[in-house]
Amino acid sequence: MYKLKMKWGLIIKAAIIAIPLLALKALFHFLGIEIVAVGPVITALVAGVFFVIAIILSGVLTDFKESEKMPGELAASIEALYKDTKLIGTEDAAAEMLTHVRELVDTVTQNFKRKGSWKLSEVNAVIDQIDDDIKSFAEKGVSMSLILKLRSELGNIKRISYRVDVIKETAFLPAAYAIAEFSTGVALLVLLLSKTDPYYEGLLLLGAISIIMISVVLLIKDMDNPFEGHATVDLGHLYKLDKYLDTR
Repeated sequence: MYKLKMKWGLIIKAAIIAIPLLALKALFHFLGIEIVAVGPVITALVAGVFFVIAIILSGVLTDFKESEKMPGELAASIEALYKDTKLIGTEDAAAEMLTHVRELVDTVTQNFKRKGSWKLSEVNAVIDQIDDDIKSFAEKGVSMSLILKLRSELGNIKRISYRVDVIKETAFLPAAYAIAEFSTGVALLVLLLSKTDPYYEGLLLLGAISIIMISVVLLIKDMDNPFEGHATVDLGHLYKLDKYLDTR
């Protein structure tokens, strides 16, 4: 059921929005206020709107493809941090850091699951604890090469965390959304006022075009925040790491 909702959810939403448009089209036909003659200009308008939407979609897709890599990179860095810490031995400091690394996994996964903002302060608080653990290792004479590797992985985790925060908190060019929504609205309005013969052909055309256009605009908005909604990145690597650490 969940996979079905993720796959067809946007189209179902678009179809629900399109139903009132079809009712409005039927009303316009009944009242005889379909004043736009169907011709090449309408075809060019619809094609132009699809072109504009495609350009905006390609811009959002770049950030989405980058976001797809983040959960896997986070999982790889946290796992490397965990395994490298185990090389230090069974000292109390090492055991404490392993606990903090485990806490980091829980904090990251909970932030991804949470709707809305990414709580950067929560992630940074655990990262600071791990940073203090690494400092204590350096004071106890742990190999500098291992210290540098731990610091490198921790820095990578912090960099990705900041990038996730930026993606969740900022919108992709609000003006681009306005253009996509305005152009879609204009195209659908013209189709509502267009006179087609036979009438049912125009009704079918309006339904198909409106569902496609509205679903793509909804997809663009969903992809702008790829960590929630219908167009979400796969967090499976983090969940697998969570289960892996439970068995250690």
